Amino acid sequence: FARVASAWAALETDAGRRAYLEELESGGAVQVDIGRLYQAEQAFEKVAPLVAGRAYLEALARVNEAVSLYADEPEYHVWKAWLEFLVAPEPQRKAQRVNSERAIEAALQKSPKCAPGWLFLGRMAKITGDFGAAERAWKRGIEMVQDPELERELRFLKR
Repeated sequence: FARVASAWAALETDAGRRAYLEELESGGAVQVDIGRLYQAEQAFEKVAPLVAGRAYLEALARVNEAVSLYADEPEYHVWKAWLEFLVAPEPQRKAQRVNSERAIEAALQKSPKCAPGWLFLGRMAKITGDFGAAERAWKRGIEMVQDPELERELRFLKR
């Protein structure tokens, strides 16, 4: 499963496919430590339930653990940026939004079909009162990936 996920992530974008072809031409890939990938995924599986329970600091700790084990997974960075925004003190939220948006956009460059990235960009904008940016993020996300949560957020925003 880890190898299939890694292959899909590498071939998902034009840049990823080019990098893969260059790697093949140069003699092949470095072996992937499947054990670390598995540990990272186990840590990451705990994140969404913790967020649902509003245990943001603990969720951030699990995401940081996943990133430390496997930093090449864009979705881990998306969640890390979102959680850093959520735990930022209110007076620093707008500044943290800028940093989190940069991190999410960088992850979306690697994996543009990562629905949580688009979802969180819109939610950060909405929370900080930038409804136009929220709408743009969710529309861009829907163009990239059909996701019912993105569509639901956009419908609620228009009400």
